[in-house]
Amino acid sequence: MSKVNYIQHQITFFKKVYEDDRLTPFHISLYMALFQYWNANRFQNTFGAARAELMQLSKVKSKSTYSKCLNELHDWKYIVYSPSNNPFVKSAFDLSIRWTSNGPDVHISSPVNGLPIAQPSSSNGLLLVRDKTYKHKAINSKEKPNSEIQVIDFFENNKSSKIEAQKFWNHYESNGWMIGKVHMVDWEAAAKKWILNQNDQTHKGLVQQMDYLQTTSKKDYNEPL
Repeated sequence: MSKVNYIQHQITFFKKVYEDDRLTPFHISLYMALFQYWNANRFQNTFGAARAELMQLSKVKSKSTYSKCLNELHDWKYIVYSPSNNPFVKSAFDLSIRWTSNGPDVHISSPVNGLPIAQPSSSNGLLLVRDKTYKHKAINSKEKPNSEIQVIDFFENNKSSKIEAQKFWNHYESNGWMIGKVHMVDWEAAAKKWILNQNDQTHKGLVQQMDYLQTTSKKDYNEPL
């Protein structure tokens, strides 16, 4: 049995999850299921686990996804996986492996005291993985207006009416500012399109109302042409 710093192991793992874009929720769920079994087996270097139990615990429903993810975790050096071809024999797993980051090497378990071993960093003494700058998505202020009043002002400034502004606001406020299945990107552009469509419909209505032949519904068909 190896001594493992339970918390530090998980912290290191999730730092690697953040860095490794290959990992999916299925990989992470399976690894955490294996970690639970490793814990239940008192962190033995090698332990056995059945496929049905791991699939139930990780909530992975597909056998092909299960096998694919375990093999990838093995290939990517997260686990050592020895599959069993006998349905009555559990597959063997080893999670006490050596992880290497872009900083120092990290021992997941130590034969001395179970604490992770890391070479000191010149910046902060202990560096498990390199820092990764979070890139926050810039908030687009045009995705939706701040209020109905802002919409009314916009419509009136574009020679439209308050009623059309309220129609526009109520329509998109009720559907979460979606255009089809996509979130609106620029509400002002959508509003201009709304105004153009309304103007076009108004123009068509006027055209239909115009009587180019100057006919009348009261025509007396007894009169000669």
